[in-house]
Amino acid sequence: TTEVGKTLPDVASHADGQLWTRFPPASYSFTKCTWLSKDEGYCNDAPSMLAGTAFTRLYRTLNGGKSWALVCGIDTEMPDINASITIYVLSQTDFWFVAGSGNAGSIGHSVDAGKHWISLTSDISALLSPARDGGVATVPVWQLATFDGRVWILPQGQNLAYSQDAGVSWKKFAPPSDFAISSQRTLLATQNSLLLQSLGSDGSLSLHRWNGSVFLPTEASLPASSAGS
Repeated sequence: TTEVGKTLPDVASHADGQLWTRFPPASYSFTKCTWLSKDEGYCNDAPSMLAGTAFTRLYRTLNGGKSWALVCGIDTEMPDINASITIYVLSQTDFWFVAGSGNAGSIGHSVDAGKHWISLTSDISALLSPARDGGVATVPVWQLATFDGRVWILPQGQNLAYSQDAGVSWKKFAPPSDFAISSQRTLLATQNSLLLQSLGSDGSLSLHRWNGSVFLPTEASLPASSAGS
């Protein structure tokens, strides 16, 4: 579950995890959710095939999960029902999706609560051509994070891409070399940090934090991973 819009008052009202609400009704098969408040949440269901591409539906609740309404359907452009699909609800109107399977990925953006979608796949693929530079495999093939006014994309290749104008234009960004060549990489944003995490060939973890211009290694070293984990 992602919690992009979670605020501190919401945390307090849920008693630090001591109060839980069960959802959804059995008729739904939700896979991932985003909560903008303790009452307003968005969940997408497991994909199905429609006209040869993986199709998912996004639902919204305004009463903490008691009832749900369909917001929109999303054509992911992926011809694989097993594609990894993530929906990012940044606000009540600003929606993104990223999807990936094998050596392919796709990305879409909506600024009107899912009524219309713009595909940005070809723009980013052209910027990072060849799209699979370095042959790095990662799941999901595309990852997205927003931080400090920028939308960041981690595709399958070595380089990152970011946009400062909500996806209208994109710039390529080279991450630290050890992150670029790692086979397992993660891009994520917290309330105060944008982070790159990777797993080295020796099983060691590395973590880099964005300082406004570059990604720098974290000050403290991470513990060695346990055998086979």
